[in-house]
Amino acid sequence: MKKKWLAAAAAGLMALGLTGCHSHEFGEWKVKTPATCLEEGLQERSCECGETETETIPAAGHSFGEWETVTPVTCTEDGEEKRTCSECGETETRVVEATGHSFTPATLFAPKTCSLCGETEGEALGHVIGIGEEQTGEKYKFTISDIYFATKASEKQGFVTHNSAEGYYLIIKMSFTNLANETLEQWSSDRVGEMLLQYDGQYDYEGEFRVLTDDIVPLDTRNAYIMYSVPETMGKEDGKSVNAAFKIDGDTYVVQVREGALAAAEGQASGETEGTGAAGETDESEAAAENETELTAQTAVGDTRTDGESFRFTLDQVYYATKVSEKRGSTTYSTQDGNYLVLKMSYTNLANEVVKQWSSDRVTDMQLVFDGQYNYEGEFRVLIDDIVPLDTKNAYILYSIPEMVETSEGPLEASFKINGHEFKVDCRANQTA
Repeated sequence: MKKKWLAAAAAGLMALGLTGCHSHEFGEWKVKTPATCLEEGLQERSCECGETETETIPAAGHSFGEWETVTPVTCTEDGEEKRTCSECGETETRVVEATGHSFTPATLFAPKTCSLCGETEGEALGHVIGIGEEQTGEKYKFTISDIYFATKASEKQGFVTHNSAEGYYLIIKMSFTNLANETLEQWSSDRVGEMLLQYDGQYDYEGEFRVLTDDIVPLDTRNAYIMYSVPETMGKEDGKSVNAAFKIDGDTYVVQVREGALAAAEGQASGETEGTGAAGETDESEAAAENETELTAQTAVGDTRTDGESFRFTLDQVYYATKVSEKRGSTTYSTQDGNYLVLKMSYTNLANEVVKQWSSDRVTDMQLVFDGQYNYEGEFRVLIDDIVPLDTKNAYILYSIPEMVETSEGPLEASFKINGHEFKVDCRANQTA
């Protein structure tokens, strides 16, 4: 009887799941209380027998996006930024401390200037002067009488007209009195130096000191000229700054040229000056800009190539010659005699450094290949002066060749590099008269 009772009791316990023999089979978790960014949640799952199990869902924490500017920071005032949680919309802010000024050093033409906000401090290193203002030092006295653009400086003494070399210049003319007990040399003087002209705040040009008629002996007064070789476009634009500086016996002077030049140029004789009233590029420059193409290597006559930063050129001619000549005024400039394949181009210097007249490390790897196997090296030449920043001049690449290359029909390809960019010319296909 007792055994039957125990068996019945065990069966009942098993039915109720109160023995260790039952294994729960829980279903999927179901969220009872969702978690938030800051508060925990709760989830639950159940067994068929009715048993339940709960588990805490950790708080997710905020999911902030990128910081966004609310109040911009300045050099002198703090700014504010905020970011927003993408889950709950909570925002967080932070202060961005004022940066403080970042001054660039003072220059001849400008005081210390903050590169962030443009605020200035102190004064420019040079003493700013203008037309008609007399300046006196221990050993000199001068007054600027004129500022103008011209192809040369000229001065008449009796029946003789004295001229500077031809070119294109920004000229500062002054009446100079030598108070020292030593002669001021006519064509150069170590007392006048560091002649620098700056265009548009970024392009630099060197100057030279000239007295056209004679040396300036002690206590004598003569006209003197500081001449900066510049591109012609500078004289035809009035929207960009032009500032000149020079030193006399260590004293630094600065001239704000643009206004003075335009005003003074109106009074110049038409035979000496170039036009300065019309703003904008020359027609030729506009046409070249419209014609610009990509920096593709293969180049034909009429093609323009530019990197937009340091150079622009148009291939004008491909021809054979015994020498290359170019005339300016009454003077003819020529290369040495020889037998050449010539690439002639109109070259604009876009960089703030001079392209040298007789050689330049910016134009390299000049090679001419005849019939796929015979190689000839080339040389770069500018016949009339260096090419100063933003100036345009004729430039030539000359390959010295034997006459049979000219008379043969074999393939002839020229190549060269400008600032590392390679260009190739099919000389047979592009030969001009």
